[in-house]
Amino acid sequence: AVYFFSLFPVLYFSGKWSLINNSKLLRISNKLLAIAFYSIYIIIALLLSFYTPKGKEHIVIFINILIFFSFTVAAVFAKPYKDNLNYLALSIVCIMVALVWFELDKYRVLCNPDSYFQPHSFWNLFIALSGFYFYVYIRSEGMKATIEIKMHSV
Repeated sequence: AVYFFSLFPVLYFSGKWSLINNSKLLRISNKLLAIAFYSIYIIIALLLSFYTPKGKEHIVIFINILIFFSFTVAAVFAKPYKDNLNYLALSIVCIMVALVWFELDKYRVLCNPDSYFQPHSFWNLFIALSGFYFYVYIRSEGMKATIEIKMHSV
């Protein structure tokens, strides 16, 4: 599940970056691009799930997150206009906080079997928040950063 979750932003921004830099891809229909995108996503995630050597999972996840950051920077700064980046920033902050809890969980720091609060649960919480903010960012792309509320007088 971690591979599927950490790989989606990488493929999203790599696809977005390649569309910005390769105008020939824009001529392909959206349906074909979506099929290609999800096919590549599923194939890579399954390969990572089944062929990552035992004990190297943490490194693969960390590399996925670093690639996510690099494609995020490339895709965001390559665009002529800026989207609402607040949600993307919140997603990145949540990933960074999740990585801290991920490392604490890996080395069993603060792991008390009698406690309700475990590093692994905080890792799951913050990675889920990151996914939520990333979803809201994708959903808000193309919208203005501020929302105007017009009040009509009666």
